Amino acid sequence: MFAAHANFWFGTLGRQHDRLGFCYEAGPCGYGVHRQLVQAGHLCSVVAPSLIPRRAGDRVKTDRRDAVSLAQLHRAGELTAIWVPDAAHEAMRELVRARLVAMHAVRRGRQQLSGFLLRHGRTYDGKETWTRSYRLWLAGLRFEPPAQQIVLQNYIAVVTDAERRRDALGEQIRVPAARVVDGAGHGPCRRCAAWPWWSRRRWWPRWATWPASTPRAS
Repeated sequence: MFAAHANFWFGTLGRQHDRLGFCYEAGPCGYGVHRQLVQAGHLCSVVAPSLIPRRAGDRVKTDRRDAVSLAQLHRAGELTAIWVPDAAHEAMRELVRARLVAMHAVRRGRQQLSGFLLRHGRTYDGKETWTRSYRLWLAGLRFEPPAQQIVLQNYIAVVTDAERRRDALGEQIRVPAARVVDGAGHGPCRRCAAWPWWSRRRWWPRWATWPASTPRAS
């Protein structure tokens, strides 16, 4: 939609100004609009919605009012632009999001399997679940109705597939993360180089599980 009207905007406004300045709120559409504007030779700022100054009591929100307000604040220099990642960083973010989705699938599959076992009175006597002994115990379970055995095997397959996807995505993140450098052009410090950036505690969500092959920071 933006690409269809971009040439019209550039042609109309370009007659009066050599270089245009744009801004828009960060949202689910990503940074494609920003890249198109920058490639066309114009200025563009992506603004965090939480950092936009708002008047007290102004609760009416429409596209037109938001556009006028953003234009006025942008001209006054009162907007705080966020850092826009390049294509490589954005691709890395997508990998991390995909791994989080796989982790959610693992947790959801384990909860469904635990609920199925609880409904049928099958309890594990060990101290910790999802260990090697627990998986052997799951493999040895047998249910008399064939339908229930099929359900059990399906739940186990769902968890196994989600774990496989989680581990595979973790390995895909590990390789390019070792080559990531900061904005100043310096590589990671020697102490932190052993762990990829996505596995460090201060950047990883508290509820996330640690990759099995990645040492946990103390």
